[in-house]
Amino acid sequence: MNARHLVSCFLAVGGLALLILTQGGCARSDAARFYLLTPIAPAAPTTSPSGQVGLQVERLPDYLRRPELATRRGPHEVTYDEFHRWASPLDESLPLVLARNLARIKGVPLVPLYPWSAAAKPERVIHVRILRFDADATGKVILTACVGIDGNWREEAIDVQAPSNQPNDIVPAQSEALAELARRIAAL
Repeated sequence: MNARHLVSCFLAVGGLALLILTQGGCARSDAARFYLLTPIAPAAPTTSPSGQVGLQVERLPDYLRRPELATRRGPHEVTYDEFHRWASPLDESLPLVLARNLARIKGVPLVPLYPWSAAAKPERVIHVRILRFDADATGKVILTACVGIDGNWREEAIDVQAPSNQPNDIVPAQSEALAELARRIAAL
């Protein structure tokens, strides 16, 4: 066998091996799953709502402004799962779900979200600053928020244990944590 033939065989076998490896990697790819926060079930509307309230949720922390679900691995480490994502941006869906929860708890058709028009400005504004909204490695969801009404601020800390640390259990627990925050706000 001459050197030229040996090099040709080596290149052909190497090229075939490379093709098989690259095609094998493409053949099996995990599909991303998408998740939504869900509001609580509607309650019967009240006959006389006690003054209109509006909700202003401040910008979420940067670590939550990503499409992937965030998991705390320790006090200083957050990981993101590229195959488990929010179906809509969390900084848009979280205020909507919180407002729907608050409306349903108060028995009113709508709690307007900031920004609102001057003509539709509510009598009272509830300010919410989300500080933390994630799960730890055990599946415990932790929601920490500062809530301000009429210039009085308080911190709310809510823990909800999911049945597992899997996203399909964590996201419903996050929805429950938001519902609990709405209940606490409604009680103020």
